Amino acid sequence: MRRLALALVLLGAGFAACGSGSGGNSRTIAVDYRSDDFNGAFLAYYPRKVTVRPGMTLKFHQTWTGEPHTVTLGTAVDDTVKPYKYIVDKYYADPQSVENDPIGDLLGAFDQRLPVFLPGFTGAIDQRAAFPCYVDREDQLPKATTRPCPKAQRKAVPFDGRQAYFSSGFIPFEGTQGNTYEMKIAPDAKPGTYLYYCNLHSVFMSGEITISNNAKVESQASINRRGKAEADKLVKPILDVYKKEKAGHGKFTGNLAGSGDQSTEYLHAGVLEFTPRTINTKVNAPVTWTFIGDHTISFNVPSYTPQLTFSKQGLLSFNKRLSLAVKWPGSPKDRLLHYDENAPPPVGVDAGSWDGTGGLHSSGGGWIDGDTYTIRFSKPGSYPYACLVHPGMIGKVVVT
Repeated sequence: MRRLALALVLLGAGFAACGSGSGGNSRTIAVDYRSDDFNGAFLAYYPRKVTVRPGMTLKFHQTWTGEPHTVTLGTAVDDTVKPYKYIVDKYYADPQSVENDPIGDLLGAFDQRLPVFLPGFTGAIDQRAAFPCYVDREDQLPKATTRPCPKAQRKAVPFDGRQAYFSSGFIPFEGTQGNTYEMKIAPDAKPGTYLYYCNLHSVFMSGEITISNNAKVESQASINRRGKAEADKLVKPILDVYKKEKAGHGKFTGNLAGSGDQSTEYLHAGVLEFTPRTINTKVNAPVTWTFIGDHTISFNVPSYTPQLTFSKQGLLSFNKRLSLAVKWPGSPKDRLLHYDENAPPPVGVDAGSWDGTGGLHSSGGGWIDGDTYTIRFSKPGSYPYACLVHPGMIGKVVVT
């Protein structure tokens, strides 16, 4: 869950949306997942492995949880991951197994060779990774990270197993193609097994596509069942921790913004909830939240606040309004940059007293586990609030 928080910055119902027919020339893979038990994010594709025939179409159906995703593959991806594939396979068999493996070496190999959505977690998006890009040779990739691949390289083509770099770019969460990416398999595609991954969340969010001329292709209903079974394996451990937190027995107690403990640290999934969802308090009494992961505590939230926006030049960037504090104090600078190796001590920030007026008020982002945020409400009333980064992460403070 810590890596989920650092990477930034819905499907029970979703698998049904994938369809259940056994015929047809397309199959759908779920990107992310929605649990019936909590609002959350699952950084994986479901199911992880599929087999198709040349000439078929793979549809990637994204559940928007506030985490951007891509579908990225090609010979350069396969070559880069080969020396580390054992780590990826071990992770999917047992997520805790990666604790003592050279994860940094693996991520560094991708950073040095291929476009990475957020290189170095600086907040600056590599435009080559953000936009579709289809090239036959690796040397055709632009060198500069500030411009997307040329328009000719952004035009969708069938995957034939020979392209060096083949990427959907950011799967948009709105518009006519919102949350959908279609990938056609060329009629003359080279048989074999190909790794694909999200170029934001790296190969720990990855899958495999096997192309076979003579394969018996699994029905969509079977694919859905298998995907749900894989997702449910991650639901149980994070749900167990979430239940402890709701009962007041978690690593942190009181009002929580986020969820998780050491047992969920290496799971690329997490609960995105305020606990409890409704806080009852008195006028001028301090209300304090403890952060678990990076979230915002935001009141008077606009009805729609896009996480990613396009500039006049057509480049993709994160909406800075989401991460910056608004009319309230924010977190100390650059805390997230030191999180994994040298986590600084927790800080407590007091936003003072507020009467509910004045438009958007937000803590902003940049928080780490154990940081706290305190507000006093000077008037009775009901105060809805949300995390601006993660849709569905909402709560309410009732003041009497």
